[in-house]
Amino acid sequence: MKNKIIHSVAMLVALAPLCLLQSSMAQDAASESQVSAAEADSALNRLSFGQWVKDFEKQFAPIGRPDPATGRTFYTSKAVVRVPTNHPGYAKELVLAYEKAMLELQVAFILQNYGTITTKRIAEFMSDDSENARQFDDKKPGTASPPKSSGTKMEMDKLLADIDSQVDQYLAQQGESREKISRTSVPEKKQLFRNNLIRETVKSAVQNMRGLVPVQTRLFTLSTANGARTQIGIIAVQSEKTRQFAEDIRMQRTSLVKGSGKVIDDYLPKTDAELLNELGFRFGYDENGHPMLISYGRWGVASENPNPTRHLMNVENAQRTAQSLAEAWIAEFAGTRLQVLDARTQGSVMEEIATRITHYENSAKIGTEDAIEDIGNTIDKSLRSAKSDATISLKGTSEIKVWEEKDASGQIHVGSIITWTATQLTNAQSIERSGTAAGSNNGPAAKDNRGSRVVNSKDDF
Repeated sequence: MKNKIIHSVAMLVALAPLCLLQSSMAQDAASESQVSAAEADSALNRLSFGQWVKDFEKQFAPIGRPDPATGRTFYTSKAVVRVPTNHPGYAKELVLAYEKAMLELQVAFILQNYGTITTKRIAEFMSDDSENARQFDDKKPGTASPPKSSGTKMEMDKLLADIDSQVDQYLAQQGESREKISRTSVPEKKQLFRNNLIRETVKSAVQNMRGLVPVQTRLFTLSTANGARTQIGIIAVQSEKTRQFAEDIRMQRTSLVKGSGKVIDDYLPKTDAELLNELGFRFGYDENGHPMLISYGRWGVASENPNPTRHLMNVENAQRTAQSLAEAWIAEFAGTRLQVLDARTQGSVMEEIATRITHYENSAKIGTEDAIEDIGNTIDKSLRSAKSDATISLKGTSEIKVWEEKDASGQIHVGSIITWTATQLTNAQSIERSGTAAGSNNGPAAKDNRGSRVVNSKDDF
């Protein structure tokens, strides 16, 4: 018996290091798993717009390169949110940044495919190296003859100064007190040197476009010396399929375009918190294989009103705004007319001007000030304007979900999910014809650095 006990104790002593080793290995594995997850999160937070686009290209296709077989082209755009994430208007400004980025996509497309460009260059060289180049004629106010009318500002200034001097003399002749007559300063300028080059370009376009749809959106946090701002990036696509579907929506008919279908719930985020990642609208196919649109309208509530009634009314009003935006994005997909103007001026200016200011008091010269003014300037001016309008019938649309969610900064976001499907169009047309709804297969829908889900394959477009 004693030998058995000794043997058991010996076995436990021998196995103890092995148990400790296994425990240590398990802890190390858990630690490595936690480190890997932390590294993955850190890498995700460091993801830049450029790297995001590169990752997308590996999965789908190079940006900006048309596929002749399908007419499919992917595009990118980005915009910076005007205010930081802790600003009361951040939730609204985030949506407006999306609007800017999407409009920039449309503008770039219209200019690239339908725009015209007008350009001109103006070069000027002048040099006055005469002996008397820096000399001015000494003339008393009132005695100088008016300059010839050539319309230059320099000559107009001289004319006005002469007229002012003549008025002073007239007032003195009429008995006005000399003390009440102000001093007169007559400025004169002579250009001695000019070497300028100006380039002007104007691009413009007026055209209809349809079928441009976002594939994915993503938020990035950009740090600067003066603070951080959120940037929104968009990757969008246009193809023969999306253009045809857009035309079908506009014409209010079931599209003949077919694809691999899913129920709507498979496209939607599973939680309201995930809806914070979704902006804009998405293209997909319903359970019958017909194309459809899912539009994630968003807006915000500036702050939580202390009056409960007022707060609930603000939320409801914001949700209606979100609904209107979601419907508007569908309308623009179906067809929008854009007017675009892009004007830019670049130039290099180098000038030398001699100036003299002659001071008079009661028509008597009391002194002069001479100076040489060197002007050097790099000109860089730009003007870009765009106007778009779209109109469609709302038949085929349906609001399938409204939501309200706070982000990590406590900002209140509200949303409305609008879908356009062939089933909903058929239902609306049936109601219009007979007042009775057709059967529907659609059931009920189920620090910023995040992105929407990719729910498509490249063959969808």
